[in-house]
Amino acid sequence: MKLKGTEPAESIDLSMSSLTVLSAAIIAGLLGSNAATKSLNLRLNQLDAEAAKHLADMLTVNKTLTSVRYALHNPFSTVSSR
Repeated sequence: MKLKGTEPAESIDLSMSSLTVLSAAIIAGLLGSNAATKSLNLRLNQLDAEAAKHLADMLTVNKTLTSVRYALHNPFSTVSSR
């Protein structure tokens, strides 16, 4: 899986990856300028509202990403898409 480089991924699955707020900030920074990724799965990571803010800010810049699967503190919540 690559966020930048010569072989960008159209779909990135980071579910159950023990991601933290810092992880979300890094992912958001990389995806802000990514023009290939259309789908991002972050479910089952227990990310908080601060992580959601990083990702929301990224979505104002990234116009390619069309689907984000994200559960805020609840691994059984419904899918959030844009």
